[in-house]
Amino acid sequence: MKLLLGPLFAVAAVLALAAQPPVAELSNLTATAVLGWYTWYTATKTIPQLVQHFRCELAAQRSEHRIDRDEFLREMASQRLARQDDAAAIVRAVNKLASHNNHSQPPTPEEL
Repeated sequence: MKLLLGPLFAVAAVLALAAQPPVAELSNLTATAVLGWYTWYTATKTIPQLVQHFRCELAAQRSEHRIDRDEFLREMASQRLARQDDAAAIVRAVNKLASHNNHSQPPTPEEL
């Protein structure tokens, strides 16, 4: 029913424009009706559809970002473990050098 009002008002607007000045009130009423219909359609149909599409796209982007972020965090954790292992190896080597420093000969690379 409401969708039939739009074309009806459009026809009335065309008739009001083609008619003589005594029908000017109909022209004002028709313009107001068309504006009202446009406002109703925008508020009840267009904006909710736009919001729904936006939310679907945003959900997809969020899931992609979440997957990328989790992969990045896993990679950073593995690199951090590698750096910790390297740092521990350096500390062991320095401690061995310090303990062998008290002796007369430096340690061989195999001892480190």
